[in-house]
Amino acid sequence: RKMLWESNVFVLPTFYQMEGLPISIIEAMATGNAIITTNHAAIPDLVIDEENGFLIKKRSSTHILEKLLFLAKDFNKVKQISTFNITKAKNQFCAKKFSKRLLEIIRA
Repeated sequence: RKMLWESNVFVLPTFYQMEGLPISIIEAMATGNAIITTNHAAIPDLVIDEENGFLIKKRSSTHILEKLLFLAKDFNKVKQISTFNITKAKNQFCAKKFSKRLLEIIRA
């Protein structure tokens, strides 16, 4: 948790067949990190390319490097993504919203 709070960028280049939507991405968003991850499984449902992070090709260290260098040159973009991700995480993944969704599922 401390590492996420002290970071600006979270990189998860997953390509595992059983990967769905990694909780680590939500945690990174909640702590204001820009996300660099692969266009895989349900990840694009959460990470919108160039809005709150970057979707890269699987198994491409070159694309990871490109995005890291881009963010290193444009700290305003990092701050913009950080603000967006904190807000999105608070609005979509707070305990109150989770409880409400769970009750809706149970009642259905």
